[in-house]
Amino acid sequence: MVSMRRKKAVWRNLKGIIYVVVMLGILYTLLTIQSLVIHDSTLEAGTDKAAKGSQFVYQVPIEIQSLNPVYDADLMWLNESDIENDDLNTKTTISEDTPSLTVSISPMRYHRRPIIPLRQRANKTLPSGIPMIIHQTWKTRQLPPRFRKWSRSWRRCFPEWELWLWTDESSKRFIYKRYPWFLEKYRSYDQEIKRADAARYFILYHFGGLYVDLDYECLRPFDHLLDIPLVFDSMRVGNKWAYANGTFPYVQNSFMASTKGHPFWMEVIQEMTTRSGDQWPQGATGPYLIMDTLRNYSQSHSDFRIYPPQYFNPFSWDIYDNPYCKDLNAMTDREIDLCKSQYPGAYAISYHTQTWGKGKIL
Repeated sequence: MVSMRRKKAVWRNLKGIIYVVVMLGILYTLLTIQSLVIHDSTLEAGTDKAAKGSQFVYQVPIEIQSLNPVYDADLMWLNESDIENDDLNTKTTISEDTPSLTVSISPMRYHRRPIIPLRQRANKTLPSGIPMIIHQTWKTRQLPPRFRKWSRSWRRCFPEWELWLWTDESSKRFIYKRYPWFLEKYRSYDQEIKRADAARYFILYHFGGLYVDLDYECLRPFDHLLDIPLVFDSMRVGNKWAYANGTFPYVQNSFMASTKGHPFWMEVIQEMTTRSGDQWPQGATGPYLIMDTLRNYSQSHSDFRIYPPQYFNPFSWDIYDNPYCKDLNAMTDREIDLCKSQYPGAYAISYHTQTWGKGKIL
């Protein structure tokens, strides 16, 4: 009799435990559904707000593998592992031997503040057709303090634009997924700066927008200067670095803007494939590649503009005619302010840190 009572008591206790577990499971499910509803409504509200230009997204467009979401007050990172199954629908064929290429971007899933999905924002363009996207590249997702500070200046100048940060890994993934025919050449380069150079040309061809190095600081907006499909800046140089005996501007590949799919970039890329991968960077993938191609392009095209140095590149790493300015990241913060103050008419300034070479990373 006692044994029977004990069994009944144990059974009642067991049923009570099962009941509690089931109820907790139901409660957890309801709370999860509610949080998803709140998430969706928050995202929609953020879309309306960002459409008015009050949000600026700083993000990594592509990554080699899925990443855990990185929450940061200023940086927005994609959590997607690919760039497939989207609706930009940009298709182009560059030759009979090259497969059709499709561009796509995945919407952000994780965020700290509401933002507009890329597929809804990346189509915004200037009247010239240049997409309102700023591209920058770095080795990893962690920017050095000065680069982070200068990158923020572009957010202040262009609050309605997207800002995309490309890493070495995301650039590699992009080439692998969209331009596999170039991958062998891409891998053959003996310096990472050459791969970074090459990637920026594909990025501008594929997406369009403004590419700018991380050692540029934006001083004031200049949307009105991007009123032509292809834009470059230039820099003052002495006789040693003069291009074409000084008859053609010294154009760097650190500040470039274009429409999406502009044919100039395919000419650059095709020329790049003919050059030796172990050549010096300026000639293999850098400024001399751009100037050679641009000089040839100018013989039959006029849809581009090269701005004089005082617009975006007033401080030259070759002509040391300003005692307040030093290259290679050798200036203190106070010296940077003094250097910048010498060019009140400039829209941007490059500090020529040359971190890929002898410049310090600060």
